[in-house]
Amino acid sequence: MFKILSLLIGVPIIVIAVMFAIYNQGPVTLDLRPFSSSLDMPVFWVVLGTLLIGVLLGMLMTWLAQGKYRAMARSYRSQAISLRTEADLARARAEAAEAKANA
Repeated sequence: MFKILSLLIGVPIIVIAVMFAIYNQGPVTLDLRPFSSSLDMPVFWVVLGTLLIGVLLGMLMTWLAQGKYRAMARSYRSQAISLRTEADLARARAEAAEAKANA
């Protein structure tokens, strides 16, 4: 389901981005103020580069915001492992006690 949904969303976005790049190849001057220099590049590089930076920053911020949930998941995972080990030991003791009682 996720693969189909990502294809339904991803393919049109890629097609739109390619069409945008094809039709917007005119030059634009990008002025880098603090460094007193400028770059001449096609419009699509500026727009697609800005979008890419925005997506990457959004991914980074989401990853940082979910840090506490990842820490909780690690804690719960280790807790589950210790409880599973404890249950296995209790099961082994019960089986040993049952075998001893039947013998």
